[in-house]
Amino acid sequence: MERQIQILGTYQLDNKTDSFTGTVTFNERENSIYYSWRLVDKEGKSIAEKSLNVAFQEIPEGQDRFEFSKKHAIEGIRRYRIGREEIIIELSES
Repeated sequence: MERQIQILGTYQLDNKTDSFTGTVTFNERENSIYYSWRLVDKEGKSIAEKSLNVAFQEIPEGQDRFEFSKKHAIEGIRRYRIGREEIIIELSES
């Protein structure tokens, strides 16, 4: 099963602060949730992207797999760095 969420926010890169939009796509696999995300600026230029796999054994018992993976993805985006600099200033689900 595939699910997708849209995100938006503000980033700072190379002394430039601007807004971005993004998509996070989740795919449920046999033993995991695979997700990928991509952030683009107002002009459609890619700012950052990443893909990760969250094994079901990492998800606490009783928690919804999709919700846990969504929180995992959002936190990863918030902490995303280029070099030593975190680039995300503000992030929300749209």
